[in-house]
Amino acid sequence: MIWLLLTSAFAQTLGADEILEQGVSLHVGEAGFDVLAESVPALLPIGGFPVPDVEDSGGVGCLGYRYALSDLVVDVALVAVDLRPEAGRLVLDVDLEVSVNDPVDPFTMELGAICLIDSSCDGHVLPFDMNVQAPVTFAVEGPLGKRVLTATVGDLDIQHGLDQDELQVGCGINEIETVLNFFGVSIFDLVVGVVQNTLVGQLDGPLNDALAALSLEQTLEVLGAELEVRVQPESVSVSAIGMELVLSSMFGAETQACVEAFDDGEIPISDGPPPALFDAPRDLQVAGHVSQALMDQALYGVWRTGLLCQNISDDGTFEIPGFAFDTSLLGLLAGEAYGDLFPEDRPIELRTTPRLPPRAEVGGAHDLDLVLEDFGLDFVTEYEGRRMRVLGIALDGPVGLDVPFDAKTGELAVSIDVGADALTTSLASDPLVDDAEALAADMAQPLTALLDTVLGSLLGSSLAFELPSFQGLGVTELGASASGAEQDWLTLDLMVGKAPGGTGKGADCGGCGAGGAGCSSGSAGSLALSGLAALLLLRRRRR
Repeated sequence: MIWLLLTSAFAQTLGADEILEQGVSLHVGEAGFDVLAESVPALLPIGGFPVPDVEDSGGVGCLGYRYALSDLVVDVALVAVDLRPEAGRLVLDVDLEVSVNDPVDPFTMELGAICLIDSSCDGHVLPFDMNVQAPVTFAVEGPLGKRVLTATVGDLDIQHGLDQDELQVGCGINEIETVLNFFGVSIFDLVVGVVQNTLVGQLDGPLNDALAALSLEQTLEVLGAELEVRVQPESVSVSAIGMELVLSSMFGAETQACVEAFDDGEIPISDGPPPALFDAPRDLQVAGHVSQALMDQALYGVWRTGLLCQNISDDGTFEIPGFAFDTSLLGLLAGEAYGDLFPEDRPIELRTTPRLPPRAEVGGAHDLDLVLEDFGLDFVTEYEGRRMRVLGIALDGPVGLDVPFDAKTGELAVSIDVGADALTTSLASDPLVDDAEALAADMAQPLTALLDTVLGSLLGSSLAFELPSFQGLGVTELGASASGAEQDWLTLDLMVGKAPGGTGKGADCGGCGAGGAGCSSGSAGSLALSGLAALLLLRRRRR
């Protein structure tokens, strides 16, 4: 019944193993591409690159020709780079200094024509300036659930300053050019064509390799159960104001016994549309919009694995100074009411029974609230000669998650806040003492203090990690806000610059400005995965 009431408060439901088509929306604005252009040198073919031999022939008999270039090495040096969005494509605009081989390691040119010319000589090309504008288009390919984002480098628009002064060919450049021109060929075009093919080949592969990382399909083992995680591109669009990429999601798991009785196989979700790119401020760098629906989907998947079903006792798995798992806990929570039942302290076991999966809420006092509803907490011990539940409490209310970002070190740290007035408690078991219902309702504050002690001791400051950087670029500011027409999206605004401390690792970077919260070095939003990470760490500490 509770689950049905909860469902009615949401716009729609999602099947347990269904794909959520709009889970994440990534926006990159013009200002973001200006900054990201600084990372382009990692993708461009900088340095010397051997290229395949070039050979062609035409005509018939003595009215024909044949030429060949072998042992070619193209050397490319980056001078300047710009990356700009246009309608339907990105344009990579780069200024290069290009040379081909050198006097010590020349290429070989062979030329035969009109039965009179049959020559072979060495050559090289001195450095010359070249401007390349490479249009890049994007597409999402594959069926739902197996989609990938691909990039295609189109025809290059090349302007260059190559002339005969840079062409150092022992056969006589003027004679070679005259003969080739007769057949509609130019040695200048041959050299530029070699460079063009080299650039396209070197750009296309690394770019698509990088985009492949946006398709995540992984199975995580959680307490012996498997959680299937799938995040993949759904759609992509590029306009003059930036680029928008929408990712789908799926978090699937088999229902474990401890929650099977409560699982109807459906997830109540909100279905508000994501923030639109054209509504973003003009100084937008990078914004990641995470739907509340995705977070609920992830939390439901974790709930199904049984991770939230815990039996906690004083068996050595916990190490909390000054904390004992015995019936004295009942005294802390309910005063002297249970004193007559247990004149001497006895070992006690805490069992959690999550009758509903936690829900995510954005737009509250925290970056993200994990809302507990009918979350059972049972106290089990020996009473009257048998082991039984002596007190059962149902918890309801939000647990706050904040991820403060340290702009000096580039670190995120997950903090959990169980607010003093956030949780409510009610009796969920047969009463063993007088006024049990009233006592249970008054347990919210002492139970909140207990949870703060347990979580603080378990987590400490260990849930902190350095954000990755790429080619010296990293996140310098990060802010969070609720966004979207229904205020059911969590927007993470990022500013990108020189990586804080210069010690960032990894291969991801981002940049700022959507969602209206601005960017600050204070509190920052996190995906539901931050909560998942906290829960997984909690379990690891217990082992």
